[in-house]
Amino acid sequence: NVYVVGETIAPALEKNDLLRAISGSGTTRLVVTAAQIAKEVGASIVAITSHAESPLGRLADYLMIIPGRSKVAKEEDYNARQMLGEHEPLAPLGTLFEVTTMIFLDGVITELMYRLGRTEKDMLSRHAVIE
Repeated sequence: NVYVVGETIAPALEKNDLLRAISGSGTTRLVVTAAQIAKEVGASIVAITSHAESPLGRLADYLMIIPGRSKVAKEEDYNARQMLGEHEPLAPLGTLFEVTTMIFLDGVITELMYRLGRTEKDMLSRHAVIE
């Protein structure tokens, strides 16, 4: 079963559970706190971040590094950043990390479907129907 942290129907995290924690900066307070609690109860943590040495990265049992920009650029002008050697992506704030993570997780879902022998029809039968 899959639950979202903070949802009213989510049971307490327990030993042998798996927490997927995602934060581009690796410092998002809610995400890091959830990972700390997961560690305390003996759950495993799969973290996705751009920063391996961040608090989230250090808590992770399994770590996926997805490059991306998670902070505001020092220089607003993209061309000026390039000339200064600050080769940050053009995408603003954390959108590059977020979009790349979404595509990566789509791949994870596809692989899980294959390994578990599930189809899109199977997934649709468990999809929310109140829309």
